[in-house]
Amino acid sequence: MIENPTALRWLALGIFVAGFGSFLAFEKHRHFLAPVVAALVVGLGLMGPLDAFLAVDWQIIGIFFATLVAAEIFMLSGAAALSAEAILSKLRRPSWAILALAALTGLLSAFVENVACVLIAAPVALSLARRLKMSPQPILVACALSSNLQGCGLLVGDPPSMLLAQEARFTFFDFIWHAGRPSIFWSVQAGAIAGLAFLYFVFRKYKGEVEVERRVELVGVLPSVCLAGVVAALAVDTQIEGGIGWGALAGTSVFALISFGWYVAETRFHVPPEEEVQRALLRHRLSGAASFFRGLDWKTTIFLICIFVPVTALEKFGWIRELADGIQVVSGGSRLAVFVILVGAAMTASAFVDNVPFLLVMLPAVSQLGTALGVQGQPVFLYFGLLLGASVGGNITPVGAQANIAAVGFLRRQGEPVSLGSYMKLSIPYTLIAIGAACALTYITFG
Repeated sequence: MIENPTALRWLALGIFVAGFGSFLAFEKHRHFLAPVVAALVVGLGLMGPLDAFLAVDWQIIGIFFATLVAAEIFMLSGAAALSAEAILSKLRRPSWAILALAALTGLLSAFVENVACVLIAAPVALSLARRLKMSPQPILVACALSSNLQGCGLLVGDPPSMLLAQEARFTFFDFIWHAGRPSIFWSVQAGAIAGLAFLYFVFRKYKGEVEVERRVELVGVLPSVCLAGVVAALAVDTQIEGGIGWGALAGTSVFALISFGWYVAETRFHVPPEEEVQRALLRHRLSGAASFFRGLDWKTTIFLICIFVPVTALEKFGWIRELADGIQVVSGGSRLAVFVILVGAAMTASAFVDNVPFLLVMLPAVSQLGTALGVQGQPVFLYFGLLLGASVGGNITPVGAQANIAAVGFLRRQGEPVSLGSYMKLSIPYTLIAIGAACALTYITFG
């Protein structure tokens, strides 16, 4: 067991850097690597087992999982796909139909996991492409880009938003209106409008008449009610407790259990096939209850639980404070410079690796930066700039976000492999335009 404080301090940094590098190199296996990294922190004496257990934010983990269950069942119920078909059936111009599909996928992602939203949009995008005699690649990629942007707009389902809310003690409504000013939700909408304007420029050349087939049936209404209940539980409890608390976990869990109970009862009567949840989403039907439970995003859940441990070790040994000091020196004490550095760093990191460990490190550093810059109260503009950069930066590469991976994987299975060049031809200008508009409004409002 190492006892030298200096050696332990450098060991904490080395383990985190090695872990972060392994997540980048072996992204598909991060759920195996994160427990190894956490075990090294404990095994080498950087933290005790109890300290490691307490380092995990179990409120965030529980709320994330409860929201995941309710949102997945809502998507499988057909409510989202039915709404999309109803809206798109009213549109005839190809460019407007494609923009509407991208916008709907994005807005849905403010409440539901991004991957599920992309999988709901995928069959519709394929149908549109066939009728327009074009490749489905740009349509589904546009949906994935819009999905990643909207995912950070509200305190629902997306881990980065939850982590920010926990650090800053934000309520659900703080994401909509904070300190008497329009909050990050409206900055995201500004970015979405700017991004849609770019997409219109891309898709305006397609001509013809669109006709969307109405083939989805609503299985039940209760999942929609339960998802609304999850949102209401977060909104009410965070307002009462002044941030995320155990009441929010209890409320979201109750609605998730009700939703899952409905799912079990429904699948018993219909005896659905035991198929993968993602395949069931694409076919707009329920899978068996056992398949649903196995198909939940356990990989992300395991990764989230374990990544708290090495990040807490970094903070324990003072590395996060040094990071904040370093950014302060490089920026020369300028608020705008710090803002730009944070957004740029978040975008760059998130383009290649999961944004959760990056945010876990940077959020406490941002809190210290706010104090160093002499910000009265919370450095809200720095929090929101960091969240925007980390969420939207994942758009840049096909592996930067799970929604991108899902979209590219679906297209590959359809015989439409996406090259890096064709993907980035859409992703880079969309990301820069959307993040520019969103960050401009954020800085004008809070900076």
